[in-house]
Amino acid sequence: MSLPWYWLGVVAAIGLLPPPVLAEPVLRRDACEVPVYGDAPAAVPAGPDDDASSAEEPDTTLYAPLPGGGCLSVNNWASAIVVATDRRFDDSRLQAIAPTYLGAFNAGLETTVATGWKTNGLFVGTTLVFVAGVRLPSSGGFVKEASLRIDRLLLGYAQSTFNYWNVDDFANAVFTPQRRTALIAFDLVKPSPWSVTLAFEQAAIRPAVTVPALPLLPGLAPLDTTVSGAPDIVLRSRYQTDSLAFHAAFALRPTVPGSGAHPRSGFAATAGAKWVTTIAGVQHTFSGQLSYARDMPTYLGTPVDIGTLASFLQPTDATRGYSAVLSVRQDWTPKLYSAFYVSHMSLVFPTIASRHGRVGVTRAAANITYKTTAQSSLALELGYGSGSIDLPDRQTPFFDLGGRAVSLTLTASAWY
Repeated sequence: MSLPWYWLGVVAAIGLLPPPVLAEPVLRRDACEVPVYGDAPAAVPAGPDDDASSAEEPDTTLYAPLPGGGCLSVNNWASAIVVATDRRFDDSRLQAIAPTYLGAFNAGLETTVATGWKTNGLFVGTTLVFVAGVRLPSSGGFVKEASLRIDRLLLGYAQSTFNYWNVDDFANAVFTPQRRTALIAFDLVKPSPWSVTLAFEQAAIRPAVTVPALPLLPGLAPLDTTVSGAPDIVLRSRYQTDSLAFHAAFALRPTVPGSGAHPRSGFAATAGAKWVTTIAGVQHTFSGQLSYARDMPTYLGTPVDIGTLASFLQPTDATRGYSAVLSVRQDWTPKLYSAFYVSHMSLVFPTIASRHGRVGVTRAAANITYKTTAQSSLALELGYGSGSIDLPDRQTPFFDLGGRAVSLTLTASAWY
């Protein structure tokens, strides 16, 4: 059977049509740009010896345009961690029944989804950060941040405005929850680059899933414990440029829970700083934070200390204490950098039993990181932690949970 002659024209016309255009994916590297709140940190002119030893990080974030001129971004950070730990308890009886050598495998994924709109100078945006992971033989996840910003106003679940130093350059950073809290914060002075923020925060701590003698292995997903019925008042001032930053904060708890017929208030204060400079052609970043607290112990320590604090604190505790941390990062080449930190936290419980209870925790870690590609890295870290716990009326009347731990950690990370 032969086709009518006009079908030849149809076939020829179809052959002359341009190939179909494939629809672009919704999420792309260059789909749009998320507006930012406030001004960027003020740039400081480079000195004659500043040769930018660290290459500019590639943008691995995916973007999608939103109605009204907004933009959505999605960023993922995956991490696999192998840890070998040697621990020794001060109590010989506990040391006899507890394993001395431990091995652990952690794998986690941190996903950050952010949106932003900026109209006539007014910024509106949201941030959601979720961590899911495996720490054999268990798994779980937690929300690191879920917040809404309407220009100067920030509300939701986010990192405390009191805190400054973090653990981004060290092992387990993907699992460490920082100091998270429900808050309402308002910028009295908008970042420019100096800022002043007033916040009302619901103090909470994460219960530990390991004993305090294991300071470098934070838990993955335990529930938070509220330590005060009324929000704490936090006032923070910060000045930030590309190479220099100063941070100071003061927190007040009007009434400490359990203070009875003679209510007392608690307070905490902190000061932090960061300085980026070039020494002998190598970029160095020095950071530190010093804190003091009375009846507000959850504001002490580094993010790694949160699980340890929760293992022995009670909301009604009367406490006095301080903490300090100092860190340095050295960018040797665009692909190779090292980092080191040392921290100490000391806490006194003046009303425990007939004598004062005391807790002291010291930590240190040093690592070297090599960027295998523009979106992946390998890091080897040596960690040390020691704890001294003397709380006669707690879980330690029969065993001394003080001791020390030494760990070796291999971390493989990728961001995309």
